[in-house]
Formats: sequence, C-alpha cells, structure tokens
Amino acid sequence: MDSTTITTVVTETGTITLDSFEVNIFYAILLPLLILVAVAMNLITIAAFWKMPILREEPSELLILNLACSDLLTGITVLPLVSPLYITPGNWPIGQFGCGTVVFFMNLSTSGSLFALTTISIDRFLLVYMEYPRYMKTMTRNRVYKTVFVGWAFALITVVVELSVWEKAKTIDITARNIDFEKVCLSPARRVQAFALAFFLMLFVFPVVLVCGLSIAFLYQLRLRLQKIRRTHSTVGLPSDNPSRPAESNSAGPSVSIAIKMPEESVGSQSTSRNSNNGELDVKNRYLKPGITLVGVVLAMAICMLPFCFYVIITESGCEQCNKTDVLYGLLLMQFSNACIDPLIYVLTRRKVRKFYISVLTKCTANSNFVPRF
Repeated sequence: MDSTTITTVVTETGTITLDSFEVNIFYAILLPLLILVAVAMNLITIAAFWKMPILREEPSELLILNLACSDLLTGITVLPLVSPLYITPGNWPIGQFGCGTVVFFMNLSTSGSLFALTTISIDRFLLVYMEYPRYMKTMTRNRVYKTVFVGWAFALITVVVELSVWEKAKTIDITARNIDFEKVCLSPARRVQAFALAFFLMLFVFPVVLVCGLSIAFLYQLRLRLQKIRRTHSTVGLPSDNPSRPAESNSAGPSVSIAIKMPEESVGSQSTSRNSNNGELDVKNRYLKPGITLVGVVLAMAICMLPFCFYVIITESGCEQCNKTDVLYGLLLMQFSNACIDPLIYVLTRRKVRKFYISVLTKCTANSNFVPRF
C-alpha cells in the first residue's frame, strides 16, 4: 500500500540518498473518490430540493436538506483538509494553525450531522405518534427554520469552546504539550481526559443513543399506526349501505325499483372499495416513506459512527495497547464516509430525488463526447 519517495542529491564527494516521506497509495486513491462522491451527490441532492418545490411542500423535509448541507460541508472542508494525515502519514504540512482549522470544521460538521439526525428522528416519531392534522400544526416551517438555526448555533458554540481551551490544555497535560504538529494533527483539549470524556458524552454518545432510541420508538409507533389504519379502512369498506333496505315492502313497485337500482349500487360499492384502497395506500405512504428514509440514515450512522464511539470508550477505559493513532484515523475516516452514504439513501428511498438524479445523469451523458452512436 505504501511507497517511499526517494530524493537523490549529487555532491562533489558522491551521491547521497535521502528518504523524503511515505505516500500511502491506497488513501491517495480512496480520499479523492470520497471527496468527489460526497461533494457531487450532496450538491445534486440540494439542487433537487431547490429545483423541485414539491420536495419542500412539507416543512419537515427541510430537515433532510439540512443533513445534506452538513454532509456537503464534510466533503468540501473536512475530507480535503485531513487528506495529508492519510496520504503522507507522519508528515503534517500545515502546522498547528492548520490543525486548528481541521478540528474546527471536523467538529462543526460532525455536530451538525448528529443534530440533523436527531431532529429527523424526533420529527418522524411525532409523525406516527400524533394525529396527522396535529402533527402538521406542530411542525410548521417557522419552527423547522428555528430548529435548524439552533442546531448550527449549538455546533458552533461547542467548537469555539474546544478551541478556547486549546492552549490551556497544554499547561494541564504533558501529552497535550508534547504534540508534534509537524507530524500529526491532534487536539490538545482532547488529551485532557476529563474534558475529552465530557465532550465525547455530550456531543457524541448522547445524540447517538437518542437517535437510536427514537428510531426504535418510531418503529413501534409505526406498527400501531398501520394497524389502526387497517382497522379503520376495513370498517369503512364494509358493504353495509342501509340495514333497513331488506325490510322494504314486497309489492311490485318497490321490487322493480330495487331491481333497477341494484347495478348502480354495485358500481358504487366497487368505486367506494377502490377509493378506500387508494386512501389506505396514500395514508400508508405518508408514514412508510419517511420511515424508510429514517431507517436508512440511522443504519448508515450506526455503521459509520458507532465503531469510533466504541473505540474511544475502550481506550478511555484504560486499554493503553488499544490506543493507536492508525486505528483512530481509520475509524475517523469511516465516520466521515457517512457523508457519501446519506445521498445514496435518498436516491434509493425517494422516487422524486431518484428521478432528478436520473435527469442530471441523462443530461451529462447527452452532452458528453463519449456517447455511443448506433
């Protein structure tokens, strides 16, 4: 995976060979691909919301847009800035100031993504817990805007707090004081165990546990809601038009009248049944489609972020041999790759977003010189 760049210097006394730095070929290929996918797919997702007003009809859908913006921030800032840590290990070219910039955007995007996932989980739970008219009155556009603003403000405050104790941590902990910013990029504040544990619990563990708990509660409430919908529509669809009709007189006049009306009632009954089935399907889609998207993004979060969460817990519990920088960087990159998976979930679970992607790809293919002509 690694190759070493060799510098040859020719002098009067002979030839001197110097090892310059290592290049990790695997990461040199992987990171540009991750950046390309994260930036391109999240930009297309944001463009879909911008170009298709139907995607913004329900205010809660703006929470999905907020998550896409957070993932785009990861692709534009975090992944390019951390690339030297992976491509040229042991050689950090932009020093302490550059490391502070990386920590700023890294924490901002991570906190923004977790807060966005938390708000989406709360929204989906309220969707199935409340009756729909009450839910629509609760999740207004104005409240969604305020929620998004509070989330980003909170993320910004946490970043400022960490950077404000950056220098103070060096006077408290010897590990923080001995960080070589020419080789690695580590936050001195995270070397102070008490601060690191409090920050980790508040900004990482609590949101992750909350999202998982709300997702389980959502699935349970969704099951109850769908059962209620089936019972309601099965009751409405029963052919009990008028129980007094069989008791009508047996005279010829009424009998003829009933015989004439029977076909109309049969057609009406079939129409009512179709409308009932369509109504049941529409109501199910109201709850199932948002639910499928929620399950997708939560599973992606669990796969990408929980390994890092467990690793930090293990290392902080006293396992010194487990605390390896290479493993930490690998799990961090796995966490950032979540920005590439979320837009893929939108494509797979949302038909309108998928159609927009197809239209974009079709236009790109049509304008390409590599289109095969038959």
